[in-house]
Amino acid sequence: MKILISLLIVFMTFSVTAKDREDYKSSPGFVEFGNLEGVYGEPKVEINLGGTILSLVGKISKHEDPELGDVIRNLDQVRVLVYELDDSATDALNQVDTITATLKSKQWLPIVSVNEELEKVRVYMHQNGDIVDGMVVMVVDATANNKKKRKEAVFINIVGEINPEQLSQLTDSLDIDVNI
Repeated sequence: MKILISLLIVFMTFSVTAKDREDYKSSPGFVEFGNLEGVYGEPKVEINLGGTILSLVGKISKHEDPELGDVIRNLDQVRVLVYELDDSATDALNQVDTITATLKSKQWLPIVSVNEELEKVRVYMHQNGDIVDGMVVMVVDATANNKKKRKEAVFINIVGEINPEQLSQLTDSLDIDVNI
């Protein structure tokens, strides 16, 4: 009986999370990254944390690190997609350009922009008055020249109330290494 109850709780949690994901698509801080799976296959890393899970993680984290707990509890969604690129990074580089144009048209604020021949980095922030309600990080690195360093495309979208001063603490806690 305990197994059945545990499975029911897990199912309910993921059902709410799927609903949450749909709700956040209308949030001003949400960004659609498009689909690179057709070109590069399944993402090497895919993280989709909705409000329910983030709230739970925030409450648990608060005991060890109260400041981090507050940061996480104020978020609605965190999405991370990491693709391993093949010989050509053209599609990923073009996707960054397309998303950048969309962000600019929606009044997102550019924070970081790096343009190298085989590397692009973009960090954008969406502000609603004094509140930051969305952040996007896009990194395409096609400069790998050995087996230790792979060509990658990383797309991160953080939706919810974000304190930029606490962002590095959040990315560290989620083990997100952007290498900006």
